[in-house]
Amino acid sequence: MSDNTGIGQLLVMQSVLINLPNQESIFEFITRGLRSLPAIQSVRMLEAEDNGRVQPHIDSPPADCILQIEPGEEGDPGIVAELNPDPEFNAYRPYLNNFFTMVRFIIRFKKQQAQLEWKNTELENALETENRLRSELILKEKILGLNPLSTIIAHEMSTPIGNITTISSSLKSITENLQNSVSEGLSKSQLLTRLDQMDHGFSDILKAAKQMSRLISRLQHLIDAGHVEPSSHFNLLQLCRDVCDMVVHNNGWKQHQMELQIEENLHICTDKGALAQILEIFLENALIHGYGNNNAADNMAGPIIIGAEQSGLKDISIWVQDFGTGIEAENLGRVFDPFYTTRLSQGRDGLGLSIAYRLTTQVLRGHVDVESSPGSGSKFSIILPGCRDN
Repeated sequence: MSDNTGIGQLLVMQSVLINLPNQESIFEFITRGLRSLPAIQSVRMLEAEDNGRVQPHIDSPPADCILQIEPGEEGDPGIVAELNPDPEFNAYRPYLNNFFTMVRFIIRFKKQQAQLEWKNTELENALETENRLRSELILKEKILGLNPLSTIIAHEMSTPIGNITTISSSLKSITENLQNSVSEGLSKSQLLTRLDQMDHGFSDILKAAKQMSRLISRLQHLIDAGHVEPSSHFNLLQLCRDVCDMVVHNNGWKQHQMELQIEENLHICTDKGALAQILEIFLENALIHGYGNNNAADNMAGPIIIGAEQSGLKDISIWVQDFGTGIEAENLGRVFDPFYTTRLSQGRDGLGLSIAYRLTTQVLRGHVDVESSPGSGSKFSIILPGCRDN
């Protein structure tokens, strides 16, 4: 066999090695290939337990005639090739040395590739586990989140539903008595009494139905707080006046003094409906929690300031401030939590400020803050970015 043929065979073997899957298959291929070369006297595979310097099969050859790759620590086999001691084959030595150097390089590459694949598999498994745990956590949080919701709904709905049931039963009895009285003869005063009782009953039913409708509406607002309406251009002072008039008219809080500290010509561009709802919630919070007014019969009155000013180049800061009872320090961090209220027993659902928070941050893309101390009142502020009209 000519030198060129042997060298060419080494090059062909080298090009094939890169596509073999592991060290064992590489050595099996090398063993078959080298045995066909006259320059190689013998080739054999080394098991892991044979690790160490391998003695050649030829009689006392020079140490540099042994070409070997020792077994790996992971149990991979090794290989040893013994060069034919005939001087005519000395010319093959550098090519064989280069070939074995390339083999070592390919083996290291295959091991690194296998380690990367193993690490990628571990990473994929870890990500899959993380995603599964995250999904389970989200589901658990949703289930846990139903607890306060179910408590609020049960509490809020049980009273009006119980009232409706009781009043309806009473109205049924009144109707039956009225029918019996008509057949037996009914005086005008008796008829008017029955009608007055029925009128009060229907009014109480309507009040209870409105209470349930209000809770359902506020729950829907909390769910839909991320819905964004197109921005509109409007006068902020006029909007605040309209909201104040609406809150006072709807709740009968005429004894309170509403002070507006807003420039007459301050125009902004934002979601008008969302801002109006936020201001309404802040005002009701000041009246109900700041001054303790649950209805028009309460006589505790106090001033409320609705103010606005420019913050930065185009940002607007808007606040609602009362001078009532204030909020305890340990409760400040919870005022925007859904269903948190200190007046659950008085019919409050604890959703208002949570809705205001979500509207400010998710719809208006702004920031909301509260400052308060017991006995000094509370100040709820929002900052709306880039909404001032030039």
